[in-house]
Amino acid sequence: MEIVSKITMNTNLNPTERHILLIEEHPSRVILLDSERYTIGRSNANAIVLDRYPISREHAILLKVQVPHENRFTYRIIDGHSAGKPSTNGVFVNQRQQSCYNLSNEDVITFGGLVKAFYIQAFMDEIQLSEYLNWFAYNCATIEFSENLAAIRQVESDLSSDDSTSIMLGGRPVDLKETLLIG
Repeated sequence: MEIVSKITMNTNLNPTERHILLIEEHPSRVILLDSERYTIGRSNANAIVLDRYPISREHAILLKVQVPHENRFTYRIIDGHSAGKPSTNGVFVNQRQQSCYNLSNEDVITFGGLVKAFYIQAFMDEIQLSEYLNWFAYNCATIEFSENLAAIRQVESDLSSDDSTSIMLGGRPVDLKETLLIG
């Protein structure tokens, strides 16, 4: 399925850097990251619960960290829990096992070799962010996350640019806003 987005850019709004975590589950989830710290794991005490084996009860931590010499931040993923014990089955970023890693746009994170997540950094204003989150919510029930990674990248890219393109659903061009109103 070919998917390309059509977003009408509002140049009066101020785009801000957004940090988004897309988690491949059934159903898939999208999490707008804005807190200083997130715990991730199977336990319900975590900020982000991944209730599947072989995910550890306290599998990983996401920490907001300042990018050196820049007025922006990113998230650092740390394998294990705050006491320093690593998870049983590891954290992989772009298919390489990591104990501590500063995330970059489009990094693919795998928890325990099973649950995948996609990290996105993009400049979006409030309307673009809302359209993106609605697009993802509308499509996550019908689109396989891993099969449409390119489509997710394209939507993120389109939201970050001043260009306007079209979205293809079911082989025909559709305005994204109209599509979201149908759902």
